[in-house]
Amino acid sequence: MDGLMPHPSLGQGHAYPPAPFQPENPTIHLTRPVATSHQGKTAGDYVRALWRRGWLALAVALPVGVAGCLAVLGMKDVYRAQAQVLIESPHFDDILAGLLTHQGVGGGRAHEPEVKYVANRLMKLRGLELAGRVVRDPSVDPPPPGSVDPAMELWKGLSTKMLPQTSRCEVALEGTDPRRAAQWLNRLIEIFCEDLQKEHENQIQQVKRQSNVRLQALRTEQNEIEKKVHELAERNKAFTAGGGNVFEKRYGDLTLMLAQKRGQIESLEHDAMMSRLYPRNGPGAAFTSEDHHLETLIERKRRMTLEAKRIQGVTKKNFDPARTHLANQLSDVIAQIEEIQAHKRPAEPLPDFHEMLIDRASRQFEEIKAEADQTFNEWQDSTPDHQKYLRLLADRDEKIKAIAQMEARIADFGMLADTKSKPAEVLQAAAVPVTPVKPNRPMMIGGMIVLALGLGCGLVCLLETLDRKVRVPERVSLDLGLPLCGVVPRIRRSAKLHRGGHLWTPAMPASVEADAYRNLRASLLGMRSVSGGSVVTLLVTSAKAGEGKSTTALNLAATCARAGERTLLIDVDLRRPSLTEVFEGARDQAGLVGFLRGEVPWQRTVVRTDLPHLDFLPTGDPRDVPIEVLGTLELRQLILAVSGQYDRVILDGPAVLGMADCRMLGRLVDAALLVVRSGAHEVRPLMRAKAMLEQSRVPLAGVVFNGLIEDFKDWSSYGSAYDAGYGALPGPSARLEAATPALVGAGRA
Repeated sequence: MDGLMPHPSLGQGHAYPPAPFQPENPTIHLTRPVATSHQGKTAGDYVRALWRRGWLALAVALPVGVAGCLAVLGMKDVYRAQAQVLIESPHFDDILAGLLTHQGVGGGRAHEPEVKYVANRLMKLRGLELAGRVVRDPSVDPPPPGSVDPAMELWKGLSTKMLPQTSRCEVALEGTDPRRAAQWLNRLIEIFCEDLQKEHENQIQQVKRQSNVRLQALRTEQNEIEKKVHELAERNKAFTAGGGNVFEKRYGDLTLMLAQKRGQIESLEHDAMMSRLYPRNGPGAAFTSEDHHLETLIERKRRMTLEAKRIQGVTKKNFDPARTHLANQLSDVIAQIEEIQAHKRPAEPLPDFHEMLIDRASRQFEEIKAEADQTFNEWQDSTPDHQKYLRLLADRDEKIKAIAQMEARIADFGMLADTKSKPAEVLQAAAVPVTPVKPNRPMMIGGMIVLALGLGCGLVCLLETLDRKVRVPERVSLDLGLPLCGVVPRIRRSAKLHRGGHLWTPAMPASVEADAYRNLRASLLGMRSVSGGSVVTLLVTSAKAGEGKSTTALNLAATCARAGERTLLIDVDLRRPSLTEVFEGARDQAGLVGFLRGEVPWQRTVVRTDLPHLDFLPTGDPRDVPIEVLGTLELRQLILAVSGQYDRVILDGPAVLGMADCRMLGRLVDAALLVVRSGAHEVRPLMRAKAMLEQSRVPLAGVVFNGLIEDFKDWSSYGSAYDAGYGALPGPSARLEAATPALVGAGRA
């Protein structure tokens, strides 16, 4: 067609060689990061969100804060009336109270612990029933008209506090009427003290009454025991009043008599035996003193004889002094014995009374023994009744002792109760408060302002948390795994920058937008195609429409042309062509469609723009043109032809998602740029677009982040003169830049 020859590397019927983009020198390009999943929001994201949506936070905070401040200002003043009450537990006799409780007669509250007593009475003081009695009391002022429930109002405003290490309690009542608050509080404490005093008196009377009942019961029990004792004593005469047993005492006496009689009999038997051993003149002779002396000498002779034998056995000497002395004594004893026996006269026979005495004593012993056996049997028979009798006596003694103790304690308790102080006493009555305690309007207004701002900021942070759209350039590069070739700020439209519905940075070459596109061109300078040459043909596309790809392609082409590169801008978006209105005379050209239809050669479709070195090839009339023409051999030959005539060929392509146009065009160029608008999409559509391009073997050079709003000052080296996108007045650098195309053209010429 039109005399165009195919590229030498292309043959008839052969497709454009699929070649992924490879940088010439990897050290001067961004290293492709590994694609990762979304890492979640950071603190910087929320700060940028607050900066971006500060108006929303203020829009929420302003009405909330105003409404809250008005509500605070409309609140009524609250006054606080205070009083002090002394509450002490009535300490009753612990022994008496324990005895009553043990017997099950009541009185368990008599020894209630101090802490528990005070806590229970404070609960009663804060009770709703006592509050109702106060508001119904005729001595207090009636509640104001319109009050729904004065008792509930009093109950809600009442508070109590125990002072540490004391029995004093601070009672406070808050209300909007200071006089009524003080009056209600004083009357409440009066009724409370009266109730405690009545309760205390009732307890005393109850304890006394129960104590008397218990004392009467003890006396009744004692009388019953006394009756049983008398009955048992009448029935058995052997029992004594002290608890003794007559049979037991009699048996003991008889046992003692038996022992004495037995000793007497043994003594008589001994005398009889001695009289038989040493008779005086035969049987029945009287035993005289001479006989007794003779027996003594005989016994002494016997001992001396034994001692002489012992000494003789110990020593063999014949002249031992001890032996001689003992022999002399023995001779004297023998002589005395012989002398007494020689002069002894025969005694007169005496009658033998020993047997008579022994017989008599034996008969008396038997009689006593028989009586003792009979007494023992009678004692054993009376033992059960006697044991019962002893138990009754012990019970009677215990009852008598308990009665005495009870009477003494009742007397002590009565004295203690009469001298006991009141259980509750008013130490300080409530005075009418003068200064309100609530509300603290400055603090509450400050709190409402902080709350309103917190709600506004919280809403913004919540929206930011729910917002998954891409707003940071680094995140796009990280998630897609593509280099970040350029960052373009959000531009405020003006008549000077607006051209054919697009931004036209050549109108303000000193603006930060123009610098952004210069940075984008600088990122492309070091790129190399797969064949090893520089990148000439470049496809500019996006995941979806509205990302700013046409504006990026237009300004990138203008930037390359201002740098002295012969640049051709081709609008290949057959679905939504948008660059025709930018350049004058482009509407009258047949354009790309006319060339692909074979109506005109491509040289006649190119429009010479007012910017030196920049030509434009419009789309033409895309009606009734199938999209498949983008993959025809003619279009391939056109791209090869223009790449030989121009230093840079930039194609404004269609969007990727949902259409195959860009995937067919991407195989015909050296590289492709993916334009991403800030805050337009989430990461997932971008990753889908990238996956579709990689599946079609489209060489992706990188990402252009368009419309950056937040933190653009970190991407610019200049001050506030460039922040609005309108640069300073053209200085020497701007004049030099304006003169650069002429200089470059002159050099080429």
